[in-house]
Amino acid sequence: MIPFVLVHLHQARFDGTLRVTQQGSVKLLFFQRGEIAMASSNESRDHLAPILIREGKLKNEQLDLARKSAKPGTSLARVLVQMGFLTSGELFAGARQQLRQIVGSLLCLTDAQYSLEKDHFPREITSLNVDTREMILDLVRKITERTFILSEVGSPDTRWEPVPAFPEMLAALRPPNPWKELADRAAPRPDDVAFAVENMYPVRIRGREFVPYHPDWDPTRAGAGASGAVFGIAGVLISFFYFAKLDLPKERIKSILGWVTRFAVINLAFGFSLRLAGIDIIGNAAHLGGLITGLLLGVFFARTYSAPAEERFGRQLRILAGAAVLLVALFPPIIKAEKPRLESFYGEIALQRADYTAAIAHFQKALAQSPDDAIIHGALGYALAGSRRYDEAMGEYKRALALQPGFPWVEVNMAATYLAQGQPGTAVELFKKNMGKTTWESEDYRYYGDALMQTGDLNGAEAALLQAIKLDPKDARPHQLLAQVYTKLGKTADAEREAKFGSSR
Repeated sequence: MIPFVLVHLHQARFDGTLRVTQQGSVKLLFFQRGEIAMASSNESRDHLAPILIREGKLKNEQLDLARKSAKPGTSLARVLVQMGFLTSGELFAGARQQLRQIVGSLLCLTDAQYSLEKDHFPREITSLNVDTREMILDLVRKITERTFILSEVGSPDTRWEPVPAFPEMLAALRPPNPWKELADRAAPRPDDVAFAVENMYPVRIRGREFVPYHPDWDPTRAGAGASGAVFGIAGVLISFFYFAKLDLPKERIKSILGWVTRFAVINLAFGFSLRLAGIDIIGNAAHLGGLITGLLLGVFFARTYSAPAEERFGRQLRILAGAAVLLVALFPPIIKAEKPRLESFYGEIALQRADYTAAIAHFQKALAQSPDDAIIHGALGYALAGSRRYDEAMGEYKRALALQPGFPWVEVNMAATYLAQGQPGTAVELFKKNMGKTTWESEDYRYYGDALMQTGDLNGAEAALLQAIKLDPKDARPHQLLAQVYTKLGKTADAEREAKFGSSR
């Protein structure tokens, strides 16, 4: 019951407090526009201090000392930070873990009571900036209570199919784009296996997934091994024994065909099942390519057996020579077709080295071959922004969005460019629009925190910069920005500590 309440409140963008009670236990969830901002509980194991102790961030002796030093009405958490027992980042991470723990404890409740207080949001509550949707989905995936799972989804042999209203329900859930793409494929199709493995592997630029394409047909990947040749031999055997008119018992031919066919089918299925499970160790392209090539060669070899014995060897040599010539002839058009992807890959490598000049050249070459590729326009925009050519970067971002409106990866980078151009308000709007739509890195949270600080949202800036530090503790820049935020908030000790961290990195 409670999980459905959480989902409903999130979808309805509820503002207020959810109170859940069960046998003396009271847990409160504070919602802001459908997002769970914070949570509290009267159970001691859900309190922040025990969580920090279990995580190894705090000792019992430190907690006792802080309690003795705390004055009435003073926050114990603030005292722990002031005494140097915790950093602001550790406190923020502990509060997020507390939120996850409390929400997770509600997911399997079946006999709890709840009540709602609309528009009730105490002033002392500060949002932890957690994506509610992703948090709930992650917590659901980690549920180990078999009874609860079976009560919701049925036994393992239960068959589920999309209902007519599936698209509208999916849109209401607002899942991340990769999940939506997979869910869109839920309807049964004749080519389920091929469709399920298609477009599931992304290229990454500065760590962000942005180019979906098939992993096994990737020209930037090198493969090694004899399995492709083995599948080629299997293909030759299958078509040869099927088409050749051999003076062998039919049962013997049927037995050979059955064994080789089972070998090929089972190993192909194994390779694609690993791909679906996200295990990238088998070159399915080599397997399929070898099998198809072998099947074709086997047909021609089988036909040589219709010729007199003294002519067979010569025909077989001509078949092999013709196959070799055909393969060589296919190389130039294949290389030309894959050139944009190769240039994009070289551009990605240049970006990882922060060599923006080389990256720009590679992406421009890729666009010369594929001018209507929104992804390459977005990548070129990022490289131009890295070279401080902001106006040109904006032009590429706008071309990308004209080709693919609402592209989250492009809009987040565009927001960072607006910030560099002195337009923090516009940047904040774009950052907020795309939060949760794509994976954010430390750099994104740093830009977001800087934009929030410049627009006067100091609490939001603090939360964003703490997240940037959590993702990349070695980066000095978010510490330096956080020191400015704390200075404006009047938190002198915190500002001095962050400035010290920033100068030491």
